Amino acid sequence: MSRPRVSVLMSVYNGERYLRESVESILNQTFKDFEFIIVDDASEDASLEILETYRRKDTRIRLVQNANNIGLTSSLNKVIQMSRGDYLARQDADDISESERLVFQLRFLEDYPDVGVLGTWVAYVDKQGQRTGIWQTPTTPSLVRWSLFFGNSIAHPSVMLRSSLVEGGVAYRPEISYAQDYDLWVRLSAKTQLTNLPEILYLRRVHEEMIGVKHYEQQDQTVRVVMRQAIMKVLGEEVSDVLIGRLWHSSRGELLHTPAHLEAVATLILDLYRIFSTKNTFGAGELAEVKKDVVRRLKNLALSHVGQQPSAACRVLWQSILLERGLPVTTCLKMMYRFLAAKLKNLP
Repeated sequence: MSRPRVSVLMSVYNGERYLRESVESILNQTFKDFEFIIVDDASEDASLEILETYRRKDTRIRLVQNANNIGLTSSLNKVIQMSRGDYLARQDADDISESERLVFQLRFLEDYPDVGVLGTWVAYVDKQGQRTGIWQTPTTPSLVRWSLFFGNSIAHPSVMLRSSLVEGGVAYRPEISYAQDYDLWVRLSAKTQLTNLPEILYLRRVHEEMIGVKHYEQQDQTVRVVMRQAIMKVLGEEVSDVLIGRLWHSSRGELLHTPAHLEAVATLILDLYRIFSTKNTFGAGELAEVKKDVVRRLKNLALSHVGQQPSAACRVLWQSILLERGLPVTTCLKMMYRFLAAKLKNLP
């Protein structure tokens, strides 16, 4: 049996509602040289019967049935061990891949051998398949790696990665049941470059049974644990769970309770940036993108708190403006005045 270029990996548990559309989106790819390894994780609905129908029609499908439900992490490790492709591509059982997804990702990875993990932009769709939003993930390796300090910056089911990165077959840590992809990206970022294509090549279905909704609290907790480990590794010192929690929630627009909390988060971001920019070998252009993101984060942090904590917010805003392009102090003061005037004008 000839070795395929790509192994597409899917785990299914009670996915009958959207399964046909998801499977067909892979079978109808313009790129044809792939195997499609699907594991049914002891589904209790008609998922296995649906998959058997497709397997009989298309020899590229390799179907596995788990005797017991073992979860996504173990199921994915199982199919990775079975895979034969040079590249591994993920697909969720309720989502849709655009028809040129595989060919675009394969072409990019062959053109850029330093990149080992490649995601895409994602459009969110509802139960009827109508688009409800877009996730535009970072599209440079430096910005992807930097953004991993604040949460996931790659859409897991949109990914194609080099199989050589996970030789031995255990990509995901077995003890992590949720946010296992985020943990994997952080670990792989020490071995290879990660980035995303600025193309919407994946449609992600949003519904009440998806893992990110059904197990939000467990996933949220895992993300903060992985964030803390990644940040401490860069800083080389202990960082409290509490501070990581404040960084995580403030990055998502939640307000911090005191000026001290606000300034501690801002200091952590600046400390991370200073060490990150000296320890990495990215070019000046890519580091400039990271600096721009630092400025954006600090400004957003300051402006969201200016009504509740004006003094601390002004100090954080001042830090962001000083960092931006090394502007003269007088110019920074004028910019700060304009930012604050615009923000205060809209306060009730």
